[in-house]
Amino acid sequence: MINELITFKFEIVSLASILLLLFVSMYGKEQKNFKHFVFVLILAAINFLIYWIPTSAMSPLLSNILDFNNQTNFLKCITHFGSFLVILASYQWFRQSSQELEFYIFIFSAVLGIDIIISAHHLLIFYIGLELLSISLIFLCTFNFKERKSSEAALKLFLINIIATGFILYGISVLYLYHAPMNMYQFLNQPFTQDAFFTLNIIFIIAGFAFKLAIVPFHLWAADVYADAPTPVTNFIITVPKIAYIVFIVKLTQFNLPLSKNQELYVSLISLFAVFSICIGNIFALRTSEIKRFLAFSSISQMGYILFGILTINSTAMTNFIFFMLGYMIVNFVIFTIINIAETKYHIKHWEQLRGLYYSHRFTGVALLISLISLAGIPPTIGFFSKFYLILNSQFYNIWVLVIVLINLIISIWYYFHIIKLIFSSKVSIIEDAHFSYFPFEKFSIQVGLILIVILGLFPCFYNYIIQNL
Repeated sequence: MINELITFKFEIVSLASILLLLFVSMYGKEQKNFKHFVFVLILAAINFLIYWIPTSAMSPLLSNILDFNNQTNFLKCITHFGSFLVILASYQWFRQSSQELEFYIFIFSAVLGIDIIISAHHLLIFYIGLELLSISLIFLCTFNFKERKSSEAALKLFLINIIATGFILYGISVLYLYHAPMNMYQFLNQPFTQDAFFTLNIIFIIAGFAFKLAIVPFHLWAADVYADAPTPVTNFIITVPKIAYIVFIVKLTQFNLPLSKNQELYVSLISLFAVFSICIGNIFALRTSEIKRFLAFSSISQMGYILFGILTINSTAMTNFIFFMLGYMIVNFVIFTIINIAETKYHIKHWEQLRGLYYSHRFTGVALLISLISLAGIPPTIGFFSKFYLILNSQFYNIWVLVIVLINLIISIWYYFHIIKLIFSSKVSIIEDAHFSYFPFEKFSIQVGLILIVILGLFPCFYNYIIQNL
């Protein structure tokens, strides 16, 4: 019995974390002291460190609806590591806000939903995980109760999730009319007569996930939601949940795309999503100076690169995606830790307010320099190699798509370096007295993050480790 429970180690620990935090929030006296934050941080660390506890075989009773293997366990470990980074970066917000431990309860609830999505190969179980994740994200967005924009962000995310989930559920339910089983592997390997109606409903499913991933042309909600949500929530939304969405799309394309009579249509559709996401994300990023809105458009562009990994019909598709997301989470951790300090202490919301930051705080200037270089995809950072692997291994794009991507890489380098130029400008901004005081654990964790950004780019050993575990 115990051996079978260990199979569900990630789900059990996430659920236990939620219950413990509920107990503390109900009976704890003061909920915003450092001890409570350390308690949350320890829970988050345990959530991804349990990956190294060996698991036994799963019960045959659940093998038809859930999938537990090395790949799913490793994906969950990366997901929990991402949530740990988000929580670690949120301390300044936790101290300054009027919110309590319920915020972290919804973080763990969202991660539990992601775990269910990753393990599910029964479509109804997958839908339960999707709804748990969606509801948790909506509540997270509205945690700045005193800010009207935060409530607007939650309402927009609520409406978008209704539309996206409706698309996905409609597509799945209509495809079920083709006498498909609810088991995902059998569902995707079913020898359908792939007529126009079948293709239309596959497109419905892809469009639903495109809404959730904020891929062009389903991206218009993203900038407002990301900019108006609490900063830790923005950090969480643009990184961790996208692992769950991409995992499902990769499963869908890996099984369906090679055998499909409409392969050319699917490839063209995903390629258009990728190219337009990269182009539109870059164009709008050029036009905005607001930090969180800029990062929103940057994330739209980054999702475009991930779509090229979906077009990789071989065993490295999931590896390239996870390697990219790992680097993206670490870079966002460094940037959002700094943004939390800038926003909560100095009310900084625009890049222009960081002019001359290097001369008032060199460590912060260098940290932003390395992080922005990685986002731009410049060697020897992990940002360069993660994009390189995604594009190199993609099998279906043509030369014109590659030219457009390379042009957009140059454009992105230009606007990232424009921010770097502001940071290293000799003209000091209006925040000359901003010294960006860090707590010791914050500065140390940023230093570790910067080292990982460079080390994971210089040495491919971790990329090989991912291949072995996936």
